[in-house]
Amino acid sequence: MRLSRKPLKSTLIVALLFVASVVTTAALAAPQGRGFGPGGGRGPGGPDGERLGRVMEQLDLTDTQREQVTEIFESRRETLRGAIESQREAREALMQQIHADDFSEAAIREAAWRLAELEADAAVARGRAFQEIRQVLTAAQLEELEQLRADMRQRKQGRRGGRGRHGQGFGNY
Repeated sequence: MRLSRKPLKSTLIVALLFVASVVTTAALAAPQGRGFGPGGGRGPGGPDGERLGRVMEQLDLTDTQREQVTEIFESRRETLRGAIESQREAREALMQQIHADDFSEAAIREAAWRLAELEADAAVARGRAFQEIRQVLTAAQLEELEQLRADMRQRKQGRRGGRGRHGQGFGNY
């Protein structure tokens, strides 16, 4: 099945949304037993979840807000776990096509479009989750969250030295 080509700009936007939300995806898909839910801990799991947990601590959530955020994470956890696994499989399929003995532009494009489609679906799911979380936060907390996000982007940019996600060259490919 051949997917229709989307403009490059749309593909880049999807890719940027994916990169910007890696922390959220990891946190939402992390195993249970950590974070705001049962078992305690600072974040919903893993280093990215811990980072998100620190952000939530900095927002000074009330107990009610913590419970609501936990419910949002828990309600989306399995869906996002499945999305992450599908993306992993699609990324592996793309890598296999890129490194295949016989070059096939059509096969590479098909695998790349499949991965982009899955990443777009995951971005929409993360957007829905964040929309729910935004409804829980006060105006002051939303303002603080935006400042924390800006600080995080600035730190990431500094670590990369102004280069793209993978630095220079072919990155992970």
